[in-house]
Amino acid sequence: MDRSRIPNPTNSDLKVWAKYAWAYPVLESDAGQNLCAECHKTLGCGRTHGIYFYDTGHCDNCGKVNELVNCKIAHRIEDLGISDRLYYETRLPRIRK
Repeated sequence: MDRSRIPNPTNSDLKVWAKYAWAYPVLESDAGQNLCAECHKTLGCGRTHGIYFYDTGHCDNCGKVNELVNCKIAHRIEDLGISDRLYYETRLPRIRK
């Protein structure tokens, strides 16, 4: 996560960064494609993701505005043993913006 956007971080900023430090490798890496349900059937990973991994945006394949899933983000969070609901509650990005 690019912490350089805040020129003079406060203690509260540093506490937030520390709380979600586990997510930085997920958010800083190549995040893959955002796919709608239809495109995920053909181009996705073949796995079913929890509803909390979905967010609204433009599909990278067909361009429609819909509920999207980003398989790479979902897989990395699942590999860390974090549920989709818990990740959703962090308010961190679920799709690449």
